[in-house]
Amino acid sequence: MNPAVFLKTVREYGPKWVFWRAVYGVAMKTGHFRRGLHAGQDPVRVLVADMAGPERESAAWLASRWGESRGAFFLPSAAAARDLPAETRTRILQQADAVLAGKYRIFAEQRELGFPPNWFQGQAGFSAWPHDRHWSFIADLGSTNGDIKYVWELSRFGHAYDLCRAYRCSGDEKYAQGFWELCESWWAANPLEIGPHWRCGQEMSFRILAWTFALQTLEKAASSTPDRIGTLIAHLWHHGRHVAKVSWYAERCVRNNHAISEAVALRTLGTLFPFLPEADRWRHKAARSLVREISWQVYADGTYVQQSNIYARLVAQLLTWVLCLERSNGQALVVSDILPQKAGLLVDQLRDQLAGAEGQLPNYGSNDGTLLFPWSGAAYRDFRPSLHALSRALGRAGLPGEGPWQEEAFWFGLHTDVSPTHAGADQSDGSTVQTYPAGGLNVMRGSNSLVLFRCGPNANRPGEADMMHVDYWYKGVNVLLDAGTFGYNVPRQTRDYFAGSRSHNTVTVDGADQMRRGARFLWHDWVQGRLESHSVDAGEAIARGRHDGYRPVTHRRAVHLQNNSILVVDDLWGAPQACEFRLHWLMQDLAVHELAVHDLAQGAEMVLDDGERVVVKVWSDQPVQDDLIRDRHDELRGVWSPHYGVMKPAWSLAVVARAKKNRFVTFAGPAAVYAEMGEVGQPGPEKDTAAVLAAWRAMAPSNPGNGLT
Repeated sequence: MNPAVFLKTVREYGPKWVFWRAVYGVAMKTGHFRRGLHAGQDPVRVLVADMAGPERESAAWLASRWGESRGAFFLPSAAAARDLPAETRTRILQQADAVLAGKYRIFAEQRELGFPPNWFQGQAGFSAWPHDRHWSFIADLGSTNGDIKYVWELSRFGHAYDLCRAYRCSGDEKYAQGFWELCESWWAANPLEIGPHWRCGQEMSFRILAWTFALQTLEKAASSTPDRIGTLIAHLWHHGRHVAKVSWYAERCVRNNHAISEAVALRTLGTLFPFLPEADRWRHKAARSLVREISWQVYADGTYVQQSNIYARLVAQLLTWVLCLERSNGQALVVSDILPQKAGLLVDQLRDQLAGAEGQLPNYGSNDGTLLFPWSGAAYRDFRPSLHALSRALGRAGLPGEGPWQEEAFWFGLHTDVSPTHAGADQSDGSTVQTYPAGGLNVMRGSNSLVLFRCGPNANRPGEADMMHVDYWYKGVNVLLDAGTFGYNVPRQTRDYFAGSRSHNTVTVDGADQMRRGARFLWHDWVQGRLESHSVDAGEAIARGRHDGYRPVTHRRAVHLQNNSILVVDDLWGAPQACEFRLHWLMQDLAVHELAVHDLAQGAEMVLDDGERVVVKVWSDQPVQDDLIRDRHDELRGVWSPHYGVMKPAWSLAVVARAKKNRFVTFAGPAAVYAEMGEVGQPGPEKDTAAVLAAWRAMAPSNPGNGLT
């Protein structure tokens, strides 16, 4: 590594992080992880010998030990499951039947992979992952095998939840038998520590939770023989030993949701299988780790350290699991102040972002396709199941109304025994603004609109160069959207587009990102934003901020919301010489109306499904060039990724001015509101930004000093 880059990495990420990354590298090269975990051996024999058990019928003996000594689980009764609404049970059975037919959900899309599948064939068009060598010899990035997340996703055993819920609802043995056949196929294909599925402690932790849920759900099935139960327990034990050995890497090097996932898995094993030799140690280690990690990873305002709504949902689901587990067993964590306190802050912050007609949140931050507990018929980006369940776990009323989002709470055992004490904040009919300064999120609401304005500090490792990004939703439609992630192991150009500044709804200077790209997931020269003010007055919500990513150029953005429309004012100044200011808006792939009410140079008029028109229009103080592009893959423009591995068309509007300073003004909102502006100020391509601001002001006559300058 270049000495200057090394010193910068130490300064930004901290000497401890750099030290432990180096230790991990040494551990990999010296074979540290190849010692002490019985690679290639029979986990049943190893565990029974460790427990000084009998040599014969050892798996059955493990099953008997579990029957004698076990923790309590939060699973609802079979009778309650069979009383679920008929349409819910039908859907659950259909999902399970698809699994038995060899069809599995991979990143929110169903893929036909066979039954049982090839556990090592990941991304289509790439070679299968090697499975004949120790995991430490297998790189998690490679050009011949594709993205390892595709092969990991199947082995998270999310399909186990489908089969187990179907068995619980119907009592049909074919679902239990299907689960055991998949397990036996996986065990045969994945000897201990051999192959890519031992490469990541978090992936193993997800498998621990899925197998644990299955064991509790299918215990009384005829196909759940003592040998099968004992073998599963032995594999759970070995997974726990592996996770416990590598957890320091998640805590000290990865420093994100991995550490929480691994702590929840170890706490689960230590609680539900107290007869295992390491149970007490795992339980206590996990408790310390959970409290420590949640304390710093969930900020004081409820925003999440990874600056990602999908990762925040993952933590919400993990917190629901551990809170329900603790309540079932009367453990100490359930009365700890930290977990419920931070869980409450997290769920409130996420609920405040609910924007879509089907429970979506803005596609903010990294979106890696994770939906840990797919326990409902809701879509992948529907956050309501997780937010409702965590709210119930905290003793709150959950989300109002009835819908598929309620099912997740049912499988957590939260359908009858939690008294509602808090229903959450009511939404106002007027414009509001709620700021989350620690996470740099600002949520503005109208009666039928939502705006997410990203402006604040980067206190921890940033994931995307998205400062000043604006998401705009109207009638539950994401009109101005975030491009998402698409993939981690993709060509550099693709990764830089989705994580970089030019795909976001902000201004770039001379084509540069707001930060400098480092290795893999790292950024250098972290951009820092500062929210200068926010207010609500006379029906208008206003938030203003700036950032330092293009020094000496300063970018100041003001976002105004009234009448379910936004006006975004971008001021740029400080350049010693003329430079390229590029304002970008990524817009939903709606029908574009050819005959606009006004001349929409530097803009577009789109049609919602209900026929209403929405206008996006840009004005500039300096002469500009603009283009409107859809679905261009050669230069990566006009595309977005709603979930991992999928690229869909969008409209990309770029307006470019070359100057030392400039002001852009953007209107986005219903065409009727745009027309009202036109009647007052006649904004058009020939008008300067001052006329546009006057027209916007005139729509709020009771507030002549509404902050536009």
